[in-house]
Amino acid sequence: MSDKWADVSLNKLYRFAKALILPVGAIVLWQWVGQDGAVAGGALPTPDRVGQAWLKWGFGNPTGGRNPDVGTWRDSVLFSLGRVLYGFGLAILVGVPLGMLIGWSKLVSSLVDPTIQWLRPVPITAWLPISLAVFGIRDFGAVFLIVIGAFYPIVINTTQGARDVEKNWIR
Repeated sequence: MSDKWADVSLNKLYRFAKALILPVGAIVLWQWVGQDGAVAGGALPTPDRVGQAWLKWGFGNPTGGRNPDVGTWRDSVLFSLGRVLYGFGLAILVGVPLGMLIGWSKLVSSLVDPTIQWLRPVPITAWLPISLAVFGIRDFGAVFLIVIGAFYPIVINTTQGARDVEKNWIR
């Protein structure tokens, strides 16, 4: 019984080691090629320098220097998360009531649903020029794209959920 488990764990270990060959080899080759500025006079930073720069950017300078580019990763992530939550919240505020109206009312469904189904397949990247033209390069342009990305799935699923609820339960 224990031999079976040993064979399974050795097999998993072997597959894991085999899967690491390419990534580790690529990092070793990258370190070797970028060593001592061998490529284009130091234009290719080595993995250890990239890691140090990322740690400095993400968590600050351990020596306590006052560089404005140091330790900004957390602030950037929190700022982006705020935009995502704001856009998703707006999509919920508009999408859920609209989906419920489409699901419960045949009149609203016949008026609104064809337009939603017509615009739904348009990819988010196609909305980018419209976002830039209307909102410029500001925060609300990004929020608009987040709203568009979340709006259609919310409306479609809310509509289907509203249609699946029995009428007696609504009354």
